[in-house]
Amino acid sequence: MRREKEENRKRTKPAEGMQISQKLLLTTLIEDNSAFDKIKGSITAEDFTEELYHKVAEMVFAEYEATGTVQPAKIINRFEAKEEQAEVADLFSTQIMTPMDEAQKRKGFADTVVKVKKNSLEQQYQKAVENNDFAALQSIMEKQKGLEKLHSSLNLG
Repeated sequence: MRREKEENRKRTKPAEGMQISQKLLLTTLIEDNSAFDKIKGSITAEDFTEELYHKVAEMVFAEYEATGTVQPAKIINRFEAKEEQAEVADLFSTQIMTPMDEAQKRKGFADTVVKVKKNSLEQQYQKAVENNDFAALQSIMEKQKGLEKLHSSLNLG
């Protein structure tokens, strides 16, 4: 029984880590609209793989495209259920507890963006394998090769 609980905990940790990364990226986009310019062409709403996060990301990206800013309250109010509203509000307030200087913030942002993109590409890869879509596989592998370059460009500021 104990071993089973430990194995379950090990299996959920990567998923929880990805949830945190996706939450952190959404929070950053809300707090710093210049982050949209930094990730343009690299990250889209499609890269948010958690169902609720994906819905929220679509709204965040659409609102930013339309107005040049994002109002979290407007997005939260689009959800009818109080539980969803609370969860969406939580998405917009994920914080790192450790104080960081600018270089650490840039590195953390770059790390988060690359984690989210890498996870998205891994899921796309699995779908392409299941569908025997060799053209998609080749495209995904090219994008995976570009992750290090993406990290460097984001880390430089």
